[in-house]
Amino acid sequence: MVVGSRLTHGAMLTIDIFISFSNGDRQYTRALGNALKRFGWTVWWSDSDNPGSSDTVKIQAALKASRAVIVVWSKKAAGSKFVTREVESVTERQGPIFVCIDDESVPESLVAAGETYVLRDWTRLESSSFFRSTLDPYQSFDVDALAASSGFLKINASLEIRLGRPSNTLHRSRWKIVAGIAGGFAVLGLIALAPWRWQSFNIGATDIKKDEPHSGYVGTRVPYAKRAIVFVHGVLGNSVSTWTSSKTKAYWPRLVRGDDAFKESDVFVYNYESSLYNTRLTISDLAANLDTALTTYRIFDDHQQVIFVAHSMGGLVVRSFLIKFQSKYAQHVPLLFFVATPSTGSQLTKLAALIDSNNPQFKNLEAWNEVSYVKDLADFWDGTQFKAVSFCAFEKVPMLGSEPVVDEVSARFLCNEAVAIDRNHVDIAKPDRADDGGVYDAFKAAYIKGVERKSVSPPTEPNQR
Repeated sequence: MVVGSRLTHGAMLTIDIFISFSNGDRQYTRALGNALKRFGWTVWWSDSDNPGSSDTVKIQAALKASRAVIVVWSKKAAGSKFVTREVESVTERQGPIFVCIDDESVPESLVAAGETYVLRDWTRLESSSFFRSTLDPYQSFDVDALAASSGFLKINASLEIRLGRPSNTLHRSRWKIVAGIAGGFAVLGLIALAPWRWQSFNIGATDIKKDEPHSGYVGTRVPYAKRAIVFVHGVLGNSVSTWTSSKTKAYWPRLVRGDDAFKESDVFVYNYESSLYNTRLTISDLAANLDTALTTYRIFDDHQQVIFVAHSMGGLVVRSFLIKFQSKYAQHVPLLFFVATPSTGSQLTKLAALIDSNNPQFKNLEAWNEVSYVKDLADFWDGTQFKAVSFCAFEKVPMLGSEPVVDEVSARFLCNEAVAIDRNHVDIAKPDRADDGGVYDAFKAAYIKGVERKSVSPPTEPNQR
């Protein structure tokens, strides 16, 4: 980030974005600028509360040197002579991007020359204290939540169309790129071979036998169980390997089944075919098949509430399922727990293409763009009125060179609360024991909070897109 008082002549050459704002909207500007920085942009806004003549020179120099201009638009901005002057100078060369933070409309004469996006509901972005809070003690809003919001992602997409990818991301060193590709092949291989790495173990009356993962209840059913907890695995996984610790052979669904905290819940695992080759089912197909499995096993018929635990792409399957069958099931789902779900896409799709994988699920995982599946899914999800609370866990250990398989922004998107887990993308769903201090405890906390609905934060995205 490049801020007003630290602007140098050399820095002017690297400014991607100039932010114009009214002084009364400084906290919103700081949050927006820091979110843009997370995506690799160099950003400039004035840090002077009372700009003088020297500050005016700096502002004009930065404005002239910038490649794009964002205007934080509000009632205060509409009455600011400084904002008006800056907007007028921009429209002479290229229209600005207006980001509306309240109900003040952008005049038609200005809209015609630029683009308008809405980020009005800032109360949804206030820092949360359940799993994490903002790292900046002077920041009133959760920057991570803003960066993961759909409204912000549309702004970022517009900037990439105008400017290309952020300069900071383009200047990665060659060895990181090579390491990322090599690591990616290793990840695909690890995930694809995972079903053959686990050993035989007993999980109860409806045992999933060795090398034969399938959908079914785990252990004996609980008499008159109020709830069912449904585990849904991700791409290249299955109902056994995805949830089994390679160290202790502990099986997450079985751990839950034996925990008194979940004594009123049955546990069910959903299995589907997913491999690098010879797989034809899309995420939408898998969502329809999930309905068939849940109907066959009377999951919704026999339980008052159903809770989903989903790893990676499994989270997209669950969202697609709930969108398809909203009228039938949504009112019975109080909680969703997503583990490293690529809600804005994943790098794995590019790596799968390099080895000519014909699995259409990778196509569904393409990174967010105007025609991507993840964007369409998010748009449909935004249009629903689900009361379910979404808790999310994201990986901190990289597997693609220096990058995680699913980055934090993608994993936090559309979530009410999120927690970091010190595992990679594969191991994050494999707790070694019930008191692991990681994903198991995070789910238990989410279960207690989500089911009982105690102090649940609002979703991390604005209502408006």
